[in-house]
This record gives sequence, C-alpha cells and structure tokens, in this order.
Amino acid sequence: MTNLFDYLDWRGDLTFQQASFNLVDNLILSCLGYVVLDSIVSGFDCDSVITVKETADLFVQLPERVKNLRVPEDETLLVSMAKANGLERCSYCIMCSSWIGRRKSNLLPSPSIWEMAAIM
Repeated sequence: MTNLFDYLDWRGDLTFQQASFNLVDNLILSCLGYVVLDSIVSGFDCDSVITVKETADLFVQLPERVKNLRVPEDETLLVSMAKANGLERCSYCIMCSSWIGRRKSNLLPSPSIWEMAAIM
C-alpha cells in the first residue's frame, strides 16, 4: 500500500504550476501541523514567515534531544516536503487560535493553542 512518502517521491518533482494543489498535497501540508517545531518557530508570528525548506534545514541540524519527535516519520516527512518542488517554498506562520477573530484578551496564550497558518 502506498503512503504520503511514496506520493512525495512520485510527484515531488512537479511544481504547482505543472500539477495543481490537490487533496493529497493538502493532507501532506496539514501533517506539518503535527510536527513539534517549538525549537524552530517559537517566537514567530504572522509578520514573520518561514518556508518548509528553511524549517527542514534548521530541524535536521538540531541535536536529537531537542527535536521532540512525536514519531520518527515526522522528521522524514519534513525532509521529504523540503525536497518536493511544490511544497518546499510553501511558507507558514504561527497564530494563536484564541486571538483569531476575537482579540478579547491581552494575556499571552498558552502554547498548547498555537496553530499553523499556511501561506502558498
């Protein structure tokens, strides 16, 4: 049975101009939200964006004790995404879901409620 890594190997050489963004690309990009990137993007906000490739380049340089991997495949996925022509240049930023559309509180949000916003 094929998986996301097979898809990235098979279609990773195509840009979004050659093959438009589809449901599988969407799934792969959504998986990035489950990769713990505290040591890379902490302090970023939507005034600062970072590409998937930049994130992967920084992530692989981290000591193993800092990576905080959920599963070993998280790093593999990030590196594979960074090599894919369409996904490598995708940028994202970190937003706080409690501030989106509300802005009621001046208190700093808990890190557990941060969300990722992808910018194509």
